Amino acid sequence: EPGVEATQDEKDKPLEEGTSLTLGIAIGGIYSTEALWLARYFMFKQVYLHRVRVAYDIHLQDFLSKWLKGGKFSLENGSAHLTDNEVLEAIRKAAGDPAAPGHAHAERIDRRKHFKPVYEITPSDADKFKDPVKTVFDACKVRYGKDSVRKKIHSPRRKEITFPVVDSYGKLKRADLLSETLANIPDEDVGMVLVAPELATEETKSWVRTVLQK
Repeated sequence: EPGVEATQDEKDKPLEEGTSLTLGIAIGGIYSTEALWLARYFMFKQVYLHRVRVAYDIHLQDFLSKWLKGGKFSLENGSAHLTDNEVLEAIRKAAGDPAAPGHAHAERIDRRKHFKPVYEITPSDADKFKDPVKTVFDACKVRYGKDSVRKKIHSPRRKEITFPVVDSYGKLKRADLLSETLANIPDEDVGMVLVAPELATEETKSWVRTVLQK
């Protein structure tokens, strides 16, 4: 079952043929499958969860929370079927009108004044410190004010990468028992603290390291 880790006894058991359909591969396709999973991992880390993409996602959410009636898309306020073009046009107009709802956030998007990271969690930080992202975020809010600081935490539910593979003897086996690569694909965890661009200095980044040491 996806999202549920198997016991060692269950891992050691060969897969049994059943009546339900499932997707599997032959052993000859294991390297291509490894490449596909690695490509997915790198796509998330380098594109979908890139620091600039994260910043603009945050600014868009902030803008929509101010611009939409009730702060969200809904049938009741007539916003459920807005197109991308309509939202982009609203951002452009709000960016040029200081009195418009969400002006500050729209201006950051339209004028490319996006927040920049001053801290990104590393595996060693996760091992050494308790909740380092929250620690840095809280300290930055005190120092710079809550409107100048944002955070992003992406921790997908950990799951095994497993599916049936027909081995060279014609037996069904779990993919993660045949491939060390698939058994050790990391999760696309992300944790970062972002601040207004004028605050994203080397001095701030150095100060952040001292926050974690306290």
